[in-house]
Amino acid sequence: MKRWGIRHQVLVLTLLPALLIALVLTVYFTLSQLNYISNTLDRHGRTIASQISPAAEYAVFSGNIDSLRNILNHTLMSDKDVIKVTITKDKDETLLSLAVEPQPKEYPGYLYAIMSDREVLHFRRPILTEQLDIDDFEKPGLADSNTKTVSRAIGYVDLYLTTQYSSEQKIKSLIQGGLITLAILLISALLAIRLSRQISHPIQLLTAAVKTIAAGRYNAHIQHDAPGELAVLESCINSMADDLRIAQTGMESRINEFTQELQQTLEELEIRNAELDITRFNAMQASKAKSEFLANMSHEIRTPLSGIMGFTELLINTELDNHQLDYVRTIHKSATNLLTIIDDILDLSKIESGKLEITLTSCNIIDIVEDVVDLLAPIAYEKNLELFYYLDKDVPHIVESDPIRLRQVLLNLVGNAVKFTLDGYIFLKIDPEPNASSDTIRFTVSDTGIGMDKNSKQKLFTAFTQADTSITRDFGGTGLGLVISRKLILLMKGDIGFDSTEGEGSSFWFKIPVNVIENTSEDIPDELNGRNIALVDDHFLCRKAICTMIEQWGCDVTEYSFDRCFSENCFTNCDSYDAVVFGISRKHMEDIDKYKRCLTQSIGHVPVMTIVSTRSHTELRQIDSEYFGNLVFTTARRAQIQKSLVNTLNKSYSAAAQPSSTIKETHVSLGHPSLKVLVVDDNEINLRLAEIILKKNNYQVTTVCSGDESINIVKNNDFDLIFMDIHMPGLDGYEATKRIREVTNKGPRPTIIALTANAMPQEIEKVESSGMDDILIKPISEQLICEVISEWFSDSTKKPHRSNKSHTTADKTAVFSLEQAKNLANGNTALAIELFKMLVKELPEHHSEIRQALADNNVDQLREVTHKLHGASRCCGTTALSKAAQLLEASIDNHEFDKIAKRSANLLKEIDKLQAYRLPTDLTTSA
Repeated sequence: MKRWGIRHQVLVLTLLPALLIALVLTVYFTLSQLNYISNTLDRHGRTIASQISPAAEYAVFSGNIDSLRNILNHTLMSDKDVIKVTITKDKDETLLSLAVEPQPKEYPGYLYAIMSDREVLHFRRPILTEQLDIDDFEKPGLADSNTKTVSRAIGYVDLYLTTQYSSEQKIKSLIQGGLITLAILLISALLAIRLSRQISHPIQLLTAAVKTIAAGRYNAHIQHDAPGELAVLESCINSMADDLRIAQTGMESRINEFTQELQQTLEELEIRNAELDITRFNAMQASKAKSEFLANMSHEIRTPLSGIMGFTELLINTELDNHQLDYVRTIHKSATNLLTIIDDILDLSKIESGKLEITLTSCNIIDIVEDVVDLLAPIAYEKNLELFYYLDKDVPHIVESDPIRLRQVLLNLVGNAVKFTLDGYIFLKIDPEPNASSDTIRFTVSDTGIGMDKNSKQKLFTAFTQADTSITRDFGGTGLGLVISRKLILLMKGDIGFDSTEGEGSSFWFKIPVNVIENTSEDIPDELNGRNIALVDDHFLCRKAICTMIEQWGCDVTEYSFDRCFSENCFTNCDSYDAVVFGISRKHMEDIDKYKRCLTQSIGHVPVMTIVSTRSHTELRQIDSEYFGNLVFTTARRAQIQKSLVNTLNKSYSAAAQPSSTIKETHVSLGHPSLKVLVVDDNEINLRLAEIILKKNNYQVTTVCSGDESINIVKNNDFDLIFMDIHMPGLDGYEATKRIREVTNKGPRPTIIALTANAMPQEIEKVESSGMDDILIKPISEQLICEVISEWFSDSTKKPHRSNKSHTTADKTAVFSLEQAKNLANGNTALAIELFKMLVKELPEHHSEIRQALADNNVDQLREVTHKLHGASRCCGTTALSKAAQLLEASIDNHEFDKIAKRSANLLKEIDKLQAYRLPTDLTTSA
């Protein structure tokens, strides 16, 4: 009722009580009348039956049917409710039955049905006769008043009454009640309408006046003479209208003043917006200039740095005296440090500009960790530091993550630990994150270094800042490593933190979510299963790491320290252990003779394997293998340590461990004399460096200094491989590549490798989408050049000469390359085939999603599907599919919409080829 008007509320309040009273009274009296009619008919039937019963006594007793008929006819004629009368004898023998038809119904049948009465009422009464008991006296006389009479039933009267007429009376009562109710309601409505008009009319006039005032016409006044309180209300409204008129006049005056001030403010805002637009444009130009500056600086610095590092590497491998070799190595180390600083600055710039993306691919956690340890171990050992890692047994080996960025973060954290630790150890621990909602791996790098105080911790992750600026002179560095590591971990949706105590050391940790591809452990030789191994090492963390590793191979390990081992003569019973693993730390290297004596006195004939904390073969040769047995580096790869342990158990001794890769000892020389290589570069130093490296490896080399010269020489010569510099004056590398492809369209197609010093993402994407086959980031080295040639011409050594002009590069259009898949799966053929089958199983879904995205013209969806397919195909040896997905993704990212349709069709074509591809029978059965 809140939304109703006053008139409607008055009507409701007036009519509702009247309606309720009328309904209650009508219902009450109607129900009483209906009940009375029903009771009356019932009493009437019993009365008639009771009257017929004595009247028919004599007729029934005497069997006078005519008399009975007269009685019944009289009954039927005198009462219209009676429709049938039946007289029966005591044995239910019908003497007489008379019936009449009721009159037609006055009302429709449904009204009778509403009454829900039975159509016929039945009444039965017995016909009784009285018998006198007569005494057998000699003198007859009047019977005694106490003489008993005996009554007995000689028949029955069955009376049937129709309820039609009583129902008609009830219907009449209902109709009369309804009419009375309507009459009362009508009278009440008339009275309510009249009353509501008297109340609502003045209020309506007041409402109209208020609306007029609310519309802004404050001169309007109410002229109606309303009674009582309404008159007071009229006076108040008129007074309010006058006040509003006065207030409006003042408000309009103030609005005019404020409008003028606002106009002045808007003019100032327009000037500020124009200044902001200019500032924003300048900022965008500055950002663009910064990106161009970084790209140019990368090119300008890397180009001469490439020459410095390349020629120092060549110089190291020449005959030099000790002083000269030391100088050259210092130059190479300084150049390497400079390159690291450049890479850090570029990485930070790419992260801050949002250009750096995390690329998920299949990787082996053990390989990444071992690469980091293998690279930093020589630096740690030079400072007499221990470096080892612990891998928990529950850590999955093959996962999907970004191996490049993960390796970068580990190198930074472990490298910092080595840098800031003067004595003690660096310990890398890898274990699964407990209570994580998904598969998460936690990496912890602990050291016994200088540590940090509270103030230093607060600025640790600030760019270009070290914890203590005073130590910069002692340790060096730009302070970018931890900043980049933190941003990379956040991009990988992980978390990073640290704990440090001044003078005691630091512990840096980070955790990243991964997708587990293969959770199985490494292959374990049968020779190790159930073997009893004694592990002797004084360093508790190193002992724990080695013990856990050997136990993961199925061995039972008993740990000993040196003092306990030799003081308690633990190896007097040689049958207790199958082998002894002996750990020699850096401090033991100084007193190696002591441990030789202990070994000869205590161990006896038990096979011994020695794990040595060194990467130097000179130090390794100083240890007598006759006493220590199979020698292996502490930071050697797990497969190598496992193999050495098997050899020890089989009593097959090796003279020394294999060296790790160092600058001087590592030399990749392939030697493909049949390959003809063209080098295009505008920098004579880099041109000379590449020429020396290639000729040193017996390649046929031709060099030119510009893009125009490269096109002219390609027209007259066939080349297998072209190293193409990107940034050259005149014709740059992109245009030169395009024209070379046109020239060689019908002939042999050379492999073109881009050479660039610009490591920015947009440069790399542009190279990949320009028709070049691969890219090398300067500075180049002999190892990088040999590796890329090995990748593209892995079968060239089997073809010493080319009898025809066919293309000899590795087939980048191959549907499936088992060798490449095995390399990506760390040599595991079964895993390579399994990953390939997983990819093939997903292809129909990718195919339909690409077609749907094209049909919907949804570029974002197309990029998402293509990116996912690109990431999956890169780790399965499907080079053609990976290349097609890469090109399409690059077209979308570079907004080359004219190429999307063609490259989408090419990608769908490669998917169809891969779906139709069948693995060889031997691979299928072996898998």
